[in-house]
Amino acid sequence: MPLYVGEYLADTTNLNTEQHGAYCLMLMAAWKRGGTLPNDDSQLASITKLSPGRWKAHRAILVDFFEAKDDTLIHERVTHERIKAQAISEGKKESGAAGAAARWNIDDEKMPDALASAMPNAIANAITHAVANGVANESQTDAPSPSPLPITTVAKATVSAKPTIPHCPHVVLIDLFGKHLPELPQPKPELWDGKNAQAMRSRWKWLLTATKRSGERYATTEAEAVDWFDRFFGYVAKSDFLTGRSGRWMNCDLGWLMNQSNFAKVVQGNYENKEAAHAPR
Repeated sequence: MPLYVGEYLADTTNLNTEQHGAYCLMLMAAWKRGGTLPNDDSQLASITKLSPGRWKAHRAILVDFFEAKDDTLIHERVTHERIKAQAISEGKKESGAAGAAARWNIDDEKMPDALASAMPNAIANAITHAVANGVANESQTDAPSPSPLPITTVAKATVSAKPTIPHCPHVVLIDLFGKHLPELPQPKPELWDGKNAQAMRSRWKWLLTATKRSGERYATTEAEAVDWFDRFFGYVAKSDFLTGRSGRWMNCDLGWLMNQSNFAKVVQGNYENKEAAHAPR
């Protein structure tokens, strides 16, 4: 959890020592809970390690830092920082997976199983090469051995020359979904992981690698891909069936749209209204 000391001190000039301690404990508890706390005096007293009497004495001042909504207290800054931290963590995870996929030439959807089988052999091979080179170096005299191929050269030669695909900006795409389709169930960015996140990464990868019949790519940069998804969600919003306006079906959400089969049907125009605009190209 980041702590911006200058901003914290500027916002808490009216707190005494006991209130500072209680507020910091509330911030940490809110961080662990995604930016919220229960609006319940007994639980808040427990979180702040105060007696019920001391909590009531400080309650008005401390709760003022939060927005009360039903039975929940929401800390806007903690919520924002939590989502940002999740996005950064997700980006690092994707970067590591993408690097491994490029090194071993593995499709990202098969990464878990493929890495489990490929990595032990890869590590063993690397150790074998390292030991072999070490022995060769130790046995060398002033006359060098006949043109040995350095390990670094071998490693470079085995790396695929595929174009680099920008990391999938999950939070940005989720925001675009909410902008165009507020009537559908809204996912929480901090909980968007597992199969849903993997499916979105796969659709993102497809967009940046697939070509049209003309040979032209759908998108070549992150900005172009984000623009395409903006138009995609806008296109979905025009469908009476997908949005539930027709009353025939009410189960569309972001996870459903990112499913490979469903995504393909939407792009192919299977759910267009008779007078609807064409799917994004």
